[in-house]
Amino acid sequence: MKTVTSWAAAAVCLLGVEAQALGENLLSCQSSGYILSRCTLLKLPFATPVVEDDTTFETTYTVTYDFACTGHSVNVGVSTGQQYVPFVMGARNATLQLNGSGRVESYDPDPQTTLRLSFKPGCALTVSNVSIFPSGNTLVLWTSQAQSQAKIINLSLKQYLLAKDYQALATWDDSKLILLRDKLQGLVTAFPTNIHYKVMLDTVKSALDNAPPPYSYEQLAESGEEVIADLRDELDAEVARGQNLVNRFIRWQQQAEQSLVDVLASIPPA
Repeated sequence: MKTVTSWAAAAVCLLGVEAQALGENLLSCQSSGYILSRCTLLKLPFATPVVEDDTTFETTYTVTYDFACTGHSVNVGVSTGQQYVPFVMGARNATLQLNGSGRVESYDPDPQTTLRLSFKPGCALTVSNVSIFPSGNTLVLWTSQAQSQAKIINLSLKQYLLAKDYQALATWDDSKLILLRDKLQGLVTAFPTNIHYKVMLDTVKSALDNAPPPYSYEQLAESGEEVIADLRDELDAEVARGQNLVNRFIRWQQQAEQSLVDVLASIPPA
C-alpha cells in the first residue's frame, strides 16, 4: 500500500510580492502648500501569479490598502491585465479582490484626467498587503486534471496487474484479455523490434482464440518478466505525475481530488 505524501501546508500570503512597493505612497503630486495637483499614479507591481510546474495559472489577488484622501474623485486602482478594480477614496484598511494570470500592479486608466484633479495635503494611497491564491477557475481545472490522472493511473494499474498474472491467461475472461491485448498492441506498434512485446501479444491473442501459447514456457517467462518491468515503469511514472497533482492541492491548503488520492493509495509495492 502506497501512502500519499503529506506536506506541511504552505503559506499563501505575500507569495511573489514585490515588497519594495508595499507601503509606498502611490500618488506623486505637486504641492503648493494648501493643495496637491498634477498628480500621477506610480505604476508599481505588487505580486505575481500562481506558478506550478513552470505553468502560470489564473490567480485571485486580495489587496489590502489605505486611501486616506479628500478632494476630487479619482479613478485609480489595480490591474492584472485581465481585470481592473478601483480603489475607494477615503477607505482605510480596506480590501479588494481581482483575478488574472498576469502580475497585479497599480493602474490608472486615464492619467490625463488624473493630472487635472486636485486634493488636500496629506493625500496618500498605500498598499500594505497582497495575498495570492489559485482562482476558482484554476481549482476547477486542477480538479479536472486530477480526475483524468486518476483514470490514467487506474488503467495503468489494471494493465500492470494483468501482466503480472500472465501465467493464468487461460483462466481469464475476454474483457481482461482484450484489455491486455490492446495495451500490448500499442507497445508493439510503438516498438516493433521488441520481441518480448510480440511474444506476449501473440500469446494473449492465442488465449482469445482458446488456443495454446505459440511459444515455449521459457520464451513466455522471459517476455512476461520484461513486459511486467516495463509496465511497472509506466505505472510508476503515472503515479509520480498523480502525486505531484495531489501535492499541488496540499501546497495551497485545498482538499485533493479524492479519486486520485484513492487510486494512489491502492498502488502495490513493486
